[in-house]
Formats: sequence, C-alpha cells, structure tokens
Amino acid sequence: VARLNADGTPDAGFGTAGIVDTPIGTGTATASALVLQPDGKIVVAGSNSQGPSNNDVALVRYEADGSLDATFGIGGIVIAGGPTSEGAGALVLQSDGKLVTAGQRWNGSYYEFALARFETDGTLDATFGTGGWVIGPGAEADAILQQPDGKLVVGGNDYGVWGNRDFAVVRYETDGSIDASFGTSGEAKTSIGNYHDQAYGLVRQADGGFVLGGWTWDSLDGSDKSLVLVRYDATGALDATFGTGGITTKIPDALYHIPVGLTEQLDGKLVMAAHNIVDDLGNLAVVRWLANGTLDPAFGDGGMVTTRVSTSGSGSDVARSVLFDPNGRIVVAGSASSRFVVAAYQSGLCCTGGPCDACDACEMCGMAGCEAAPIGTECPDDGNACTTEGCDGAGTCLHPAGPEGVACTDDGNLCTADECDAAGTCLHPFDPAPACDEPAVAGAALLKIRSSDDAGKDRVQFKWAKGSPPTPIDPYPMALCIYDQSGGGYSSAYSDSPYDPNGIWTVHITNNISVKYRSKTGAPDGIKSVVMKFNADSTKTKIQVKSAGDLALPPLPLQKDPSVLAQIRWASGQCLSATFSSPAKSDGTQFSAKSD
Repeated sequence: VARLNADGTPDAGFGTAGIVDTPIGTGTATASALVLQPDGKIVVAGSNSQGPSNNDVALVRYEADGSLDATFGIGGIVIAGGPTSEGAGALVLQSDGKLVTAGQRWNGSYYEFALARFETDGTLDATFGTGGWVIGPGAEADAILQQPDGKLVVGGNDYGVWGNRDFAVVRYETDGSIDASFGTSGEAKTSIGNYHDQAYGLVRQADGGFVLGGWTWDSLDGSDKSLVLVRYDATGALDATFGTGGITTKIPDALYHIPVGLTEQLDGKLVMAAHNIVDDLGNLAVVRWLANGTLDPAFGDGGMVTTRVSTSGSGSDVARSVLFDPNGRIVVAGSASSRFVVAAYQSGLCCTGGPCDACDACEMCGMAGCEAAPIGTECPDDGNACTTEGCDGAGTCLHPAGPEGVACTDDGNLCTADECDAAGTCLHPFDPAPACDEPAVAGAALLKIRSSDDAGKDRVQFKWAKGSPPTPIDPYPMALCIYDQSGGGYSSAYSDSPYDPNGIWTVHITNNISVKYRSKTGAPDGIKSVVMKFNADSTKTKIQVKSAGDLALPPLPLQKDPSVLAQIRWASGQCLSATFSSPAKSDGTQFSAKSD
C-alpha cells in the first residue's frame, strides 16, 4: 500500500517512505481493492494463496500511519475461505461499518460470484447469507457498491452463449438474498461482442441507474479487444437513451483481461481508466463519455488521452483505477514496468478557481463568484443528438436545433437511417447502405418472398453468393433488409443475434470460416437458419438466410421500379447487397428473382 501527498510526492508519515508491505502466511498475497474508513483507517482486500489450487479471501486493516490495526482479525489480518478457491476483486464499506468483499469461487467445475460480509472486528457476519457467505448467480465479480437503501449491487461477468462471458450485474437484499425485482430473477446480463465481455467498473447514478465499464473481445481470431460502457436503469433494464440501446461505441485496442476503473464527474460525465495497445506494449488510457454515452470530443483526442510512462520497449503501462478528487482532477492509478504509477489529469471543471469553461460547472463544484461562461461555450448535453449545446452571454445553457441531416439517436434497426430534419426532429427513414459488396456473377443471388394469410406461413429466403466479401468483424448482430425502391417501404425480416435456446450453432474455423444456425422455433423474428461460408475462393462464398413465421413484409406485389434491393447488414457496418429488377414472379403473394 502506497500513500502520496496531494502533489504526488511520497507521504513520509506513512509506513516506510510512503509504502507498507504486508506478508500473509507463506503464500502469495495479492491486493485488489481498498477503502478508507471515516476514522482514517485503511482496509485492503484481495486473496492469499493456500496452495496450487486453493486461494482464500484476505483482508488487512491499517491505522492511518500504515501500521497494522491489532483490533482487526489476528494482528490486523483476516483470512476467510473454505475447501474450494475463493478471491476478492472488490470491497465496499457499508454505512453501518461492515465490510463486504465481492469476487469469485471455483466450485470444481466453474466460477461463481462469491460475497463475504465481515463485522467491524473482521469476523464473518453470520446474518449474511450462509455463515457470512453468499454464492452466485454470476461467474466472476469485480465491482460492488451499496445503495442508499442498503441493498448491494455487484458487477462482473456471467456465462453466456457457448460458455462465453457476458456483462452481468446482480442486486442483493441487505441479508444477502437475491433481489428478484431487479433484472431477471435479480440479474441483468448483456452480451456485447461475439466472445468474452468482462465488466470491472460500476457506478450508480443519481436516478438510480447503473453504468458498467469493461472490455469486450469481438473478433473471431481474438485480435479485437475494445473498451465499452453499458447502462441499466434502476430496474436492471438496458437504458435505450444511453449510447445505442444502452451500449456505447466500442473503443478498440484494449488489452485482454486487464481491469479498468470507472468514476463519474460532478457534471455527469463518465471517466474510465484503462490500457490501450501501442507497438505490442501499451499506454495509460483515460476515456471520457458524455452523460448520454457518446465520447466527449472536448477531452483529449476524440474522447481519449493516452500517456506513456515507461521508456521505449521496457514494458506496458496499465491504469486500473480512477477517482475524481476534491481538486477537480481525474486521478488514475496503475502500473508501469512493474512499478506503481499515479497520474493526474485536468477534468475541465473549474473547481480549482478561475473562469468557468462549462455552463454551471462552478455551481456543480460548490464554488461562488464564478465568471459567466463566454457565448457558445459547450455546456452539459441534453441527450438530444438533434440539438447543439451552447452558453449565452449570461452563462445559461441553451439547446438550439441542429442542422438537417445530423445523425441522431439510433433506433436500433440496422435497416434504417437516423437523422434530424430541419426542425431538429429525429427521423428514421429507410435508407439502403450506400456502399455494399455485390456478387461478382450475374444471377448468383436469389430472393424469394411468400406472404400468406395463414398465421406463421410467411417465408423469406435470401442467398448471396459468388463474391469476395471481407470476413465480417461481427458475425452478429446482423439484419436482413428488403427495400422496394419504388417507395413501397422496407422489411426487416429479422435482426439482432439469431440465438434461441432451441437452436443449434456450429462454427468451424480453418483457413475459411463457416457459421451455421438452425432453429426449430424460428426465434428471433422468425429466423429458421443462417449459413455463412467465407472462403478465399470467391466461387465458394455463400451467405444464406431463411426466415419463417408472421414476418413484417413489404406490401406485395413489389413495384420493382426501378428495382428491389436485399441486404445483409452487420452492426460493424459491413453490408452484402444484391439488386433484383427482373423478377420471375411478383404478385400479391409471392416475389422471386435472381440478381442482376
């Protein structure tokens, strides 16, 4: 444990030259979390190795000067665990002085959330869970906080499709029982990328909602690891007003399985401390988002600041935690070439004095006598992408309408555009993607549509073949979009990840990629099958989608003037398209054609 003065120099009054080392038994001890008590004492949580496959939760409490607190546990140290392997990744000090750790337990087959609550003297609290322990329902917990009503909220990951990990947040009652009113049976889970998603940072906001921050591993070969935020409302539902459907844009080049820190500024902006890869090593990375989940363009380079601490080639710089200090600074802690590092950044708020550089910033910081912000200065975002935010001469924040055509809040449908009209209203017109990969061979694509008055008997089949598309970054989410370019509208036959518990996915990766999906129930949105074969030999490339059920089809007959357009579109922006202007059949119930 190290303590620094406000100017960054070591605090000579703490331990030895500002540092305290504490051995625990004969095994390896690792610290993962720290809280400061109101009496100035410091509590650190982590794990202690009891053998090759047996870790226990470890707590250490120090006096304000860094000496061990003899009134806590045995000589200031508490070790708690059982026959399996437990660890603590997060720690919270409850309002009643009790301490709760959150981490994981290996039960011999898989990981589970593991929470433990301790009395003020370090003994396990027998009124919490079973003998002081609560297990499940998630996999690995790395963040915990206490709500004003005493409930505990834990963030981390849980098992998802194919055993991959998803963001997970779980809420518990004060006695450790699951709060069934939150999410689904107490847990909210979100799949972001195609593979593992891991949340490390958790913030509770003024309206009772939660923001989870971490990384997502997205690509098939594991080369694309990105930073991301997810926001839930107070009930555990994704907040559709935040980012896109509750999820921010991914920031690539994150390092796999490195914890991140997350905090909220006084103006509602969210700050993450992380790591980004540079020349196979890395920099400290600090990322800031506006309250609506968009990157803050006024911070660093498009929302991110990177700092290289280590000399070239000597190792990676990794930021693991962050806080917003009383001086209005963003303070980040982490490591640089096996040394600890602390870095402070200006937040842009005027808590340290001087003129305001954002509307109402000084009032947020509790300062008086601040100068009015100059006209046009950026001020807090109202969340409407169609409006601009600027100060008037009195420092009042205004939100005038923005120009026509500006992108606005995504409605989540990959088949539609999202843009403002001249009055600042957000519209979602159907808009075929301007750049799509077309088949290289005429007639290679096939489109069949059948509309039926009988429930569940609508059919759509689209096959795109004989072309050389790049391998998709995201095999899903994806959407099948059909446009009647004469103005007849569009159809989204299905969208989102085609996953159903009754369906079967198979994936084969060699020099080529094959992804198949089959579902007996036709979920979601009627999808029965997806076949994607990406091959270096373009004559063997094939992507086929079949849907069945009560589908949202365009009015038949399609007017085919000038043409009908079918597309498979991915959330990554990739698009495969085919044009059909000479159908073999187009009447009130069917459409069938080969591509131009």
